[in-house]
Amino acid sequence: MIPVLKNDKDLNFIYGFDIILDASISKDEKNMRSKQSYMTDINLLFAWDCPLSFENLCKQYSDFSNYNQIFILRPSDYQAIIPTPTSEVENFQLLLKLKKNNRFNKKSFIISIQKPKLNFINKNENITNDTMKIPYNFDHIGDLFYIDYRFSKREDIFFELKSLENTINYSYISITWTVQHFSSKDLYLNGRNEKLLRVKSSDLLIGNNEIICEITNVFTSQTFNKLFHYNVDPNPFGGNCLVYPNQGIAMHTNFTIIQEDWKGGALPFLFKIKCKTISNIYVDISNGGFFSQSFNINKLPEGNNHIYLEVSDQQGRFVLFPCLVKVKNNDNQYSLENYLNKTKDIYQKMVLMDVYLSNLNDKKETQTYSSIMNEKKENQANEKKEITDRINILETFNQEIYSNSNPDSEKFFENFETIISFLLELSKKNLKEINLEILYNTLNIIISNIDPFIDDLKKIGFLYKIIDNLSDNIKIKRAEITGIFINHSINFLFLKHFI
Repeated sequence: MIPVLKNDKDLNFIYGFDIILDASISKDEKNMRSKQSYMTDINLLFAWDCPLSFENLCKQYSDFSNYNQIFILRPSDYQAIIPTPTSEVENFQLLLKLKKNNRFNKKSFIISIQKPKLNFINKNENITNDTMKIPYNFDHIGDLFYIDYRFSKREDIFFELKSLENTINYSYISITWTVQHFSSKDLYLNGRNEKLLRVKSSDLLIGNNEIICEITNVFTSQTFNKLFHYNVDPNPFGGNCLVYPNQGIAMHTNFTIIQEDWKGGALPFLFKIKCKTISNIYVDISNGGFFSQSFNINKLPEGNNHIYLEVSDQQGRFVLFPCLVKVKNNDNQYSLENYLNKTKDIYQKMVLMDVYLSNLNDKKETQTYSSIMNEKKENQANEKKEITDRINILETFNQEIYSNSNPDSEKFFENFETIISFLLELSKKNLKEINLEILYNTLNIIISNIDPFIDDLKKIGFLYKIIDNLSDNIKIKRAEITGIFINHSINFLFLKHFI
């Protein structure tokens, strides 16, 4: 089978236009000499794999089907995931897969998203004097536009200029956004002249925010202002977190955590139970959270008052509130394998590892030096088993990311802290070369999808700690890390030498 695109010589697309890949001319090489080779092969099945950030958009193309010959991404679908290019060109890789009977073949294609120029005219249009004009009275064009908004996975907010009329060509107008109280141009995360404006939710004022979009006819210089009032509710406040019973046994007692009296914010609230790890990372131990008043959990780690209730609203604003509970050591707990075998969710397995093996600083501070050394000797064998378990979980995680089943990218972003905490603990261990390769592959996955967290210095800082531990772990006198390149166009981690 031969995967071919009709337009494989020209895979450059202008941002704001349809992305169309036509694979209908792909052929089964067994039929190349027959008359049937000139016809569509109904037995030839097509599927597409996309970058992780595109996964939700590409789900309809992920299963093998004869109907997936043509791959289409509309601007209305991809603009929230791909910010307007900050550079002239951004590249993305898509994988075309063919299947017939028990045979497979695949080929990857690099598509380029080009930043539009102000005076760009759609190359598929017949350019005449008439098409160089907006086909509406500009005095009333404000009636055709409106401003909408939505949130990104990293809690930024998008304001988008939309039109009620599909025939309007956006290359005929220029756009300038203004947020009235912004005093610095740096607050506009993707500039001020794109159809889609991106700003941090935290940079907006509590209460009313005035958003202005100035629309200009590029041929006549006529202007029109579209005004939008966006109200920001205050952070959730006034509530409480209660735990019954207020003390119990780690990995055994069934605790009920109750939230009450939370006010403010954009309802409904989402509640998550988070545990602060030794590395000071807050990981979700409530499997995505809950909307009800209470939540039952029997997997709290040992320690005093280290459980928190995260209350987040629909505008991405959140608070962390401590839950007072004392959890004692469980000397009779089941083996780790017993807990891991009860869940198939790879992220929950990571959480279980950190919860089960947690040792709090409070406990260590009460130990003498000799008791710590004795405990260290006793735990050497257990550490080897822990490394094996963590590596097995990582291998499964890597396979799920690269598998044909397409991982749930939403869960990947939601569990970012869990993945980082898991890797950070593993990077501290005494790893072998084969283990380092698995850890390196996982880091590649994270770096390749770091865009939603690119401005979160704390998350990036944890990533650097993992890389530092990796360098120490492999006993390199000089860290031979060729480079870490994290930007909005290419996110790639390259470690030149392991030894």
